[in-house]
This record gives sequence, structure tokens and C-alpha cells, in this order.
Amino acid sequence: MKKLLLVSAVGLALSGCGGGSGGGNSDNNGGSVTPPVTEPTVASVTGSIEAVNTDKNSITVNGREFVVGKAMFNNEQVSNFVVSSSLKDMTVQVDTAAVKQTATVTLEPTMTGEISAINHVTKTFTINGVELHFTGLSSEIGLNDWVMVSSLPVAPTAENGNQSYKVLSVIKFDMDGVRVDEIEGQVSNINANENTFKIGAITVSYPHVDNLTNGLWVEVEGTFNTNNKQFVATDVEIESYDNQVGDNEVEGVVTWVSNDKSAFELNNRGTFTVSPSTQFEDGSKQDLKAGGEVEVIYSSKSGQLVALEVEFEKPEWGDDNDDLWEQHEFECSGLVVNYSEHPVGVSATFDIEELSPNENHGVDCHNITINKSNAVFEDGLSFSNLQNKEVEVEGITINGQNVALEVEAWEADD
Repeated sequence: MKKLLLVSAVGLALSGCGGGSGGGNSDNNGGSVTPPVTEPTVASVTGSIEAVNTDKNSITVNGREFVVGKAMFNNEQVSNFVVSSSLKDMTVQVDTAAVKQTATVTLEPTMTGEISAINHVTKTFTINGVELHFTGLSSEIGLNDWVMVSSLPVAPTAENGNQSYKVLSVIKFDMDGVRVDEIEGQVSNINANENTFKIGAITVSYPHVDNLTNGLWVEVEGTFNTNNKQFVATDVEIESYDNQVGDNEVEGVVTWVSNDKSAFELNNRGTFTVSPSTQFEDGSKQDLKAGGEVEVIYSSKSGQLVALEVEFEKPEWGDDNDDLWEQHEFECSGLVVNYSEHPVGVSATFDIEELSPNENHGVDCHNITINKSNAVFEDGLSFSNLQNKEVEVEGITINGQNVALEVEAWEADD
């Protein structure tokens, strides 16, 4: 993917992040660098910035403090980057594998683009055709400003196209040169005839939709066309948590949990297995609940994400919208037929044939999508050996289309 070099003094041009000021006392204009407070044992930490210290040029993410050596965005280094209090609540990934004195921080906004409508009274604004609400919207941010928006998923509804966002921060950047507009979300409603797919309620135009399947989390780069209300993509990149080496840490919202609590999905982006050795802090395995906010330390083993530690962020462990989350879940059991991989080795579609009448209680168990990168396979099953297997499938429904997140061997009721 072609990436963008931010060429302005970004740290001095930031404004408008929600959540208040950070831990520093003044802007950092140079001087000595203080070593990190902690020596993390994980290779990367992904989450929102909880606090900043401008004196030390440091940020705190998931309870860990890091001195920022350099910042990256779209695979290019951000020129003249310094820590500002307005960075608080922005989503970042910190590469901790080579931390000595400083760390590399990658900016990970959910959206970037120009504000096409804004209302400071209602605290709403529109970016890339998506209207968002943010109670911390700064009066310094206005029409036509180019911003980075960090967010987390919220319970899906029919009105938002099964994809909506809880905005964490909105940060304005003053930049020279060409700006890159981006939007992230789950793929649904692929139309090969029109070369389009959807992210929530937004239609994305892209000439290579044959490389995509429902349920994938993607980062889309392009431009929003105000005439036909479509986001015209120039590049689409599949995002997941399985491309990290070693143990890693990520925070976010639980967006699905299996019935037996043996697996859960985080941020609509990755599915983690819960093993007997998984440790829980401030809660237990039974407290896993869609809508809850957690921090997860995980490792990739045999092609699957294994949760090593789960820490609950809130005592209530949820957003009190259980019914909304559960409306977009499905279960099917029976014989796997018509299993077809496309692209080969990446994703597949299949049908579930009932083994007894009305076994699935009227649930449509045809044309189920499964993505190798974000599905959990139990009982010796794998992505490549599902055809003609008797299975139980659990997953989510995105814009009316079923995406499998866990597959295990079917056991007949006694």
C-alpha cells in the first residue's frame, strides 16, 4: 500500500482530543529523554492513550508508560513528532520488541478524512459519509478540517448497518501535501457485478472485491464521493491480530462470546480461544460478555489466537446492550456440505445440512462464510478439513449474512 508521509510539525499542530489533559505539565520542545518506566515483556501493546507526560515525551497505554522515540502513520515516519496533551484517548500500537530508551508508536485511527458537516451543539460531525457523535468534540475543530478519529465498536443496529462506532478521540492535523482518507470496518454485502461492498451503512467501490469475503476487518484507503455517496477505494488492506510475533497485548470491546465461553471476538477483528491456563483479572471466565471492555495478552499458536491473560476494564463488564449484541448471533449444527474456498486458503463458504428435522429451529444455515484468520476450530477440526464433517457452528450476522467464528464437533443430544 502506498503510504503517506506527514511533513508538518505534527506535535505542534494537534488539537481537539477528548478526555482532558494528560499527565505532563508543559509542551516538550526538546532536551533529554527519560528512559521508560516499565520494561514490558510483550512484543507490542495496542490500545488508547490513557495519559501523556509532555516533560518526558511519554505516553501511557494499557497501564504501561513509554517514551516516544518516533511515531509512524501509514508506514511512514511522522516528521517532528512530539507528545501533546491532545493525544489522549487516541488509539496507537507501541512496538516494544526493541525498547531500550525509546519506543516506536504507530498511530491507529479508525478513520481519517475531512469533516464535511459539523454541529457543536449536538456534538455531531460527518467524515467519509459517516455521521458520528462525540461529547468531547472541541470547538477548535471545524468544517473542512482533516482529522483522525479513534473509536471502538458498539452494539449493532439495523439503522447503522450493523457497524457503529464509540468515538474515543477526534484530533485535527495541519498537514502539507496530499491527505490520505481512510475508514476501517467489517466487510459485508459484496457485489461482484458492481464491484462494491459495505462497511456498515457505507458502500465502498473497489475493483478487486473478489479478494474479499464477509466478516474480514479491513482498512480502506480512498476518497468519499459526495455525488453517489460511495467511498471510492484505491487500496484495501486486511487487518487482524494474527500477524504479530511473540506475546502481544491489545485492549478493546468484546463483540461476541461463544456459549461455553471457550472463545470470544475482540473489536470485530480477531477471535481468541480461552484455554484452561488462561488467567483472568478482576473477573472470571464467566464474566466474558459482549460489550465488555478488556485487555488481552495473547499469542498466536498453530494459526490460532490464544488468550494468555484477560483483564476486565469495568466492574460491570458490559454495555447493558446484551439483547442488541445477541440479535446478531447465530448457531447451526449438522453436516457441512458445499464447502468452497475463495480465495483458496483464506476464506470459504459452506452450508449446514440438518441431521434431524427442525434441528436449527428455522435459522438459515446456508452460505455461511468462514475466514481462516478470525475463526476458532475445536476438536481436531481445521479450515481445510470441514467438508462432510458433523459440526456445531457459532458466529455473528453482519448485514444479514452469517460469519462463522467457532466450529466444533457436533454431539447429538441425549
